[in-house]
Amino acid sequence: MMNGTKGYFTKGELGFEYADMLNEFITGKAGMMFDGSWRSSVFSDETQAGALTNKVGFFTMPAVEGGIGDQTYVNGNYSNGYGFSSDLNEQELVAVKAFIKNMYSDEMQLRGLLEDGVLPSIKLSDDATSQVEDKIVKKVITIMGESGGAFSHFDSTVQSAVYKESEDVILKLIAGRETPQSVGDILQAVQDKANQE
Repeated sequence: MMNGTKGYFTKGELGFEYADMLNEFITGKAGMMFDGSWRSSVFSDETQAGALTNKVGFFTMPAVEGGIGDQTYVNGNYSNGYGFSSDLNEQELVAVKAFIKNMYSDEMQLRGLLEDGVLPSIKLSDDATSQVEDKIVKKVITIMGESGGAFSHFDSTVQSAVYKESEDVILKLIAGRETPQSVGDILQAVQDKANQE
């Protein structure tokens, strides 16, 4: 089993919360972390990053050897997701349309990029993206621009039953209670069932 024999995971990792990931990384207990571009500002702030200030980078996961298709695509999640009721009165519909028009303007997308490191959900001009000073976000933008495209997060693509099961079995995999093969078999069965519904 993976955890017990290889030692890839920190003891007690299944009890960690989101904030613990950053702490493990900053204190040198973890060699890397998976997070969004919005997290990059931490690493230019000495009070938060300590010895890692301006010493953190970004890389894409390597292509799978013998993989299928174009592997120059990267995982991308752009801006914040918003949901709106389909049961709106006329005044509410006007407000929602105004919000969307404002939020997805060049000005607001650039502002989110510069102030929060949130990747824009629309293509901005090279002049606009050249204003980015954060080294990590700048590298993310460069790599994204050189890739063949982007694919969305797994959880926003699959049916909710499949996503929920994936969370459960990945925890079991990390705990050493499942194998990669059994996880694949379980997820395939749940996916097949979800596809029929």
